[in-house]
Amino acid sequence: MEEPCCHISRVPRHGYLWEGEGTEHTTELRYTQSEFRFLEPTEPKEPTEPTRQPGNWQGFRPPTRATSAMSLLTANMLGLNRQLSRLSVIAESSALTNQVRHASKKAGGSTKNNRDSAGRRLGAKKVGGQPVIPGNIIYRQRGTHFYPGENVGMGKDHTLFALESGYVQYYQDPVKDKKFWKRTYVGVALKKDQILPTPATEPRRRAFRMIDTAAYKNQLDQSRKEALEDLVALDKIVQA
Repeated sequence: MEEPCCHISRVPRHGYLWEGEGTEHTTELRYTQSEFRFLEPTEPKEPTEPTRQPGNWQGFRPPTRATSAMSLLTANMLGLNRQLSRLSVIAESSALTNQVRHASKKAGGSTKNNRDSAGRRLGAKKVGGQPVIPGNIIYRQRGTHFYPGENVGMGKDHTLFALESGYVQYYQDPVKDKKFWKRTYVGVALKKDQILPTPATEPRRRAFRMIDTAAYKNQLDQSRKEALEDLVALDKIVQA
């Protein structure tokens, strides 16, 4: 019978180990050049400090729980760094490819660039409480932001102007109609102590500009008589 050239021990999950270096109770397999045969399990031997030699991978100890946790955390961090680097590359590439051309002054053309006229001086020309006469402009506007109230007219360019002599007032309709409750009106009060708007139950105040012709004629005649009397008295003084 041939003598075995080496002794090999079967270790679970680690393949074959040289005889005498394992620390577990394992089944021993003797290898010869002509046959394989299994022997009885051998008793475990005293553990010895493993030495790391060239080609001997048995000197590595299995990783502990803390070491495995740290390695897992390191792997996760490496994967996160890779994903972030990919995202940054994608963002840079999208910023370079998705460029937007904004409008410029030169692209406007001659119809837009030659508008250098002065402003139209819009806004309020008369404030609340200020006296006006017929024809005075109260407010200039583009569109109807303020609406004409009592004794105020509106031109074709939405300009508000006074129709009567009085005092300017800005007010809102106290009725709060659904359609007009947000409107601001501009009116002209005939008297300084008058409050606009005039209640619907009261008569509207109007400046009729009507006079008594008979009384006016008598006043003219009286003034003429007085003027003639003054002239006669002046002539007497001169002749004396």
